[in-house]
Amino acid sequence: MRASTRLALPLLTMLLTPLTAGCLITDPIDIPDEQDYPPSIISDLAAPEPRYPIEQVVTLDRDVDTSLTFAVRVRDANLEQDLDYAVYYNFVPNSANTTLTTGTIPGDQGFERPLPFTLNDLTRFTRGQCHKIELRVSGDLQPDGFPPDPAEGEEDPGPVDLDVAVWWINSLSEDGTPTDLDSCPD
Repeated sequence: MRASTRLALPLLTMLLTPLTAGCLITDPIDIPDEQDYPPSIISDLAAPEPRYPIEQVVTLDRDVDTSLTFAVRVRDANLEQDLDYAVYYNFVPNSANTTLTTGTIPGDQGFERPLPFTLNDLTRFTRGQCHKIELRVSGDLQPDGFPPDPAEGEEDPGPVDLDVAVWWINSLSEDGTPTDLDSCPD
């Protein structure tokens, strides 16, 4: 046998072995669905003044104030997911008359999305009373203010896709007297 043939045969075997020795995967691969993480609402501390941090009491003087603007940031790990939001006045589930404003936060804004909202109709805030403002954010906010329940027999979907931020509005009386904050709704 010639030397070139002796070298060619092992070389050919080395080149063809990876093509013939392998593993065929015939079972389908289950790729898990993307986890739907709940959003998280945080105060926007870079927003212009007046700034109303979450869970604070906002003093409203209807003789001076014409609107109230709130600014938050919504964090959501589901970067592509559009988020629904609704702002409620003294929230009562399934009651349309408590809804102040609704909208959508597009999913193309990244992990931390700005959300400013303005309340223009301040006549709802009766003078001399304390009122609760609630911002609810979800990937699928239903008219009742909650995300949908899991389907019958569906396994536990994990954390509820909802976050809530709250402010209390201390609407001064006509003579400027502040409200007793013990009267604020829970």
